[in-house]
Amino acid sequence: MFDVVDRSQLSVSMLIKGAGSEYMSSLRVLSPLQDVSSHVLELLWTNCARPCPQLIQRIGLRSPFEGCARLAKIALLRSLNEMQNDLEATLLREINMLGIGPMGLGGDTTALHVFVGQAPCSRRRFPLR
Repeated sequence: MFDVVDRSQLSVSMLIKGAGSEYMSSLRVLSPLQDVSSHVLELLWTNCARPCPQLIQRIGLRSPFEGCARLAKIALLRSLNEMQNDLEATLLREINMLGIGPMGLGGDTTALHVFVGQAPCSRRRFPLR
């Protein structure tokens, strides 16, 4: 991924991750009145143990669908030590309350962290990846 900027330096970010996370990707376009949390929880419950444990859930919001995928991937570059915003903390708590646990065997820790990347978009649509 790259951004075109007006600078004399080049910065490259690289993230090595397993391919299994791509197989669990999903895209939904929500109306402004629909709840993001319920859709995320439904997707996780449906896929349960299919992704590699422990999950670091990444979500792209409020961008055209290709932008949501990009936002979700950029969110993975954030540090695990970074403070979560209210939405991320709420989603992490709700995901772990599902009780799916590592590899779907049950437990209190289904996800280690939740990262949400957001961008402005039209109020008529609300893409979620």
